[in-house]
Order: sequence, then C-alpha cells, then structure tokens
Amino acid sequence: MLRTWFTDAHYAARRLRARPVYSLLAVLTLALGIGGTAAVFGIARLLSAPAM
Repeated sequence: MLRTWFTDAHYAARRLRARPVYSLLAVLTLALGIGGTAAVFGIARLLSAPAM
C-alpha cells in the first residue's frame, strides 16, 4: 500500500513539473480558498465573542 502511494506521488510530481502554469494555478487556488475560509471563520469568531 505504501509503495502504491509513493508511485502515485511520483506520478503526480512528474505531471505537475510538466505543466508549471497549471501547478501554480492549483496552488494559488488552494491558497485563496484556505485563506478565505480562515478569514471568514476569524471574523465570525470575533463577531460571536462576548463583549468584555
């Protein structure tokens, strides 16, 4: 099972190196999604916190 995972990871890395623009777009999309989610939850946490 571990060998299959390494084979899949190697194949994925090879494909991503072959298309650097696609790789950059994928990484930027993930970064924007994670950052946006963190920002929304941070704002929601601030708004729902009791006033001290």
